[in-house]
Amino acid sequence: MKNVLGQMLIAEGAITKEQLEAARDLQARNGMRLGSCLVELGAVAPDVISRAVSRQLKARPIKESEIKIDPDLIRRVSVNVALDYELIPLRAQDDTLEVVIGQPINYVGLEELKIRTGFGKVVVYVASQDTVRRLISKHYGRVRAGARSILPDSNPKEPSQPAS
Repeated sequence: MKNVLGQMLIAEGAITKEQLEAARDLQARNGMRLGSCLVELGAVAPDVISRAVSRQLKARPIKESEIKIDPDLIRRVSVNVALDYELIPLRAQDDTLEVVIGQPINYVGLEELKIRTGFGKVVVYVASQDTVRRLISKHYGRVRAGARSILPDSNPKEPSQPAS
């Protein structure tokens, strides 16, 4: 699935080959996902990436205003699962868990998610990565120091000043 997103966006006319190459260069330097690099470079808006990822996964895109989270699921789906898969649980019915993701999750990851949560089926919705991160922060709170945090700082640090 690695090159699919970039090629899909080029085919749709959303980005140019040059923008894709610039994003790949940035990705090689910082390890971010391709979609995040394209957004950071200003090549596309986050919702363009969300829609493309949803088509790529054959999943339904969802807007932040449509997301209504069942608070009981926050207790059933651990913060580690939310962070590992960068997802927020949406709702559950019977043996089905509905989740919102901000980036692709592979099929092995979906199987592992079922095992880790105890649900037999997982239905995936796609929102922007920033939306999912905000929701994780809002519903799970800040992650303890030492945990692998994907959450942005709420108070970004100023660039370091040279010592005087």
